[in-house]
Amino acid sequence: MKEELAMGAEAPLSPERAALLASVDALSVSEELKERWRMAAREDGRLRLPAFFVRCADMGYACLPTLLRRAFAEKNVAFEDLDFVYQTLGAQHADAQRMIFAPEELEGMELAELLAVTEYSLENFLDIYRFMPSMQAGKAEELGRIAAEAAAKGRAAREALEGQGGPYEEGLLRELSAQYFIEKLASSIEEEEKI
Repeated sequence: MKEELAMGAEAPLSPERAALLASVDALSVSEELKERWRMAAREDGRLRLPAFFVRCADMGYACLPTLLRRAFAEKNVAFEDLDFVYQTLGAQHADAQRMIFAPEELEGMELAELLAVTEYSLENFLDIYRFMPSMQAGKAEELGRIAAEAAAKGRAAREALEGQGGPYEEGLLRELSAQYFIEKLASSIEEEEKI
């Protein structure tokens, strides 16, 4: 009986993980996103900072899709213009990361944790701007191309960073952050279509 109870109980969380989990409840995000982040606080081994989700939420709010909305409102927006507004949004994301995370926090992160910053801040961005995936639906071909180009640029930045082994060069970190955000955002239409 004791063994069955012990098997059903969750393992105790470290103080850092407990703080990370507790921080989710105070965030101004949807309940759906809170639930996903609570699970990630328990299970995602990449996350180490107790204020990780607070910072990712701030990054989600720092990125504004105003230019994208204007571009999608045009009937015949050129690919170059669409690519430009995605690059601009990616640059906003990279700038937000540098402003919201302290330099020593970024320097202390492994590449996997840096990628997690982008993944979770994008989740909040899409939680705020729920219209994004459906708005992108009419430009699937162009967005596929943008995502592929961003993936290639991001992969090159990641390989260069892995070759450095840390401390990481700021320009490469910025490029990785921007391109990974663009890739994931431009691909978010595909995820919605599969559902």
